[in-house]
Amino acid sequence: MLVLIKEQKVTVLLELNLTTLRDQNLKNLLMIYSILSGKEISQCENEFSETGWGTFKKLITEQLIESLEPIQKKYKLLINDPYQLNKILDEGKEKAEDLANQTLKRV
Repeated sequence: MLVLIKEQKVTVLLELNLTTLRDQNLKNLLMIYSILSGKEISQCENEFSETGWGTFKKLITEQLIESLEPIQKKYKLLINDPYQLNKILDEGKEKAEDLANQTLKRV
């Protein structure tokens, strides 16, 4: 029975529309896709109005991977450059200490 539900879910059309969507998880995924792609919600609703769940999951996954690529590249650069990483951490430490000291003076 579970296999049938999973298979059925893939073939069901999403009919994405935030005003009529009842599934909060689906609303959240649509909004995440909208933010990551830079598209308006209405544009995403039109784009996925006749899309199956499987296709939607694939597209949102691809968009998420694409959006994280610059962050991953920056991470790899920093993790392989201990000097630069420590410099950034020290600057952050100094800013945090300054802010903490200002707060303590007010208290």
